[in-house]
Amino acid sequence: MRSIRPPEDGRMIGSSMHVAFADETAFRTWYDAEPYVTGDVWRDVTVRPMRIFRPSTL
Repeated sequence: MRSIRPPEDGRMIGSSMHVAFADETAFRTWYDAEPYVTGDVWRDVTVRPMRIFRPSTL
């Protein structure tokens, strides 16, 4: 595993959030009230559907 040093000035340069909702309406309700979105911390947001891989237990 390799570690990447953060910028010297302490800026955040990227993040990822994986969340699950029952439907688009539930997601939109959460997103429209999300503090990082409403506070303009996250200015460029890309939303993509995804499937989570959950391996079966042995």
